[in-house]
Amino acid sequence: SQFESEDLAGARTTLKQLLRITPGLTLNAYRAMGNPHSAMRRRVISALEAPPASISTLARHFGFDAVESEGRIKFLMRGRIAGLTITPDSMVAPASAQGDVMELTRAQETELPQALKWQVARADEDYDAALVEARRITVDTTRIASESFPMAIPPEEAERRCRRALMEAWVGRESAAFRLPPSRLALDPCDVILLDHDGRLTEVRLVS
Repeated sequence: SQFESEDLAGARTTLKQLLRITPGLTLNAYRAMGNPHSAMRRRVISALEAPPASISTLARHFGFDAVESEGRIKFLMRGRIAGLTITPDSMVAPASAQGDVMELTRAQETELPQALKWQVARADEDYDAALVEARRITVDTTRIASESFPMAIPPEEAERRCRRALMEAWVGRESAAFRLPPSRLALDPCDVILLDHDGRLTEVRLVS
């Protein structure tokens, strides 16, 4: 989608800037979006930090995954289309004969946030603090989660990404644990597959 393309462009530009980090500087992550007056996107580096820490913050904000594959680090936007279907018959049985080939887990609604609040800096000359929020209405939870990002961006962009992060939290409430045979070694963490179980196809993002 257009939004995903813009997020990918912003993440890619900001990641390139990480190669030239200096404490106390802001990282210019400008992206042209058809408007010559588009605001500048900046990432604040207030102290020396390891690259994984910076990348983790960017991944959370822009919605991408960083994964090592074939000796290289790949940055993959979330929301990709599944390229493979896995059935229980193609899984490796556990060592215990009494165990199931797959274990499904569904988190309780009370463990998930009803609302997610992000604090960023406005992408203008003053860099004032801006608070954006995403909220679910018809859920049985009152938990509110808050995060702060050392980034200067337009609030409308931050609000859109905040909504995406809240949706990801709820979509991720269902998880599955299973083992695949060596013939599936080509799969990497963060790859998306279709899980065929009980006549239902479910998109699953591999984590390990």
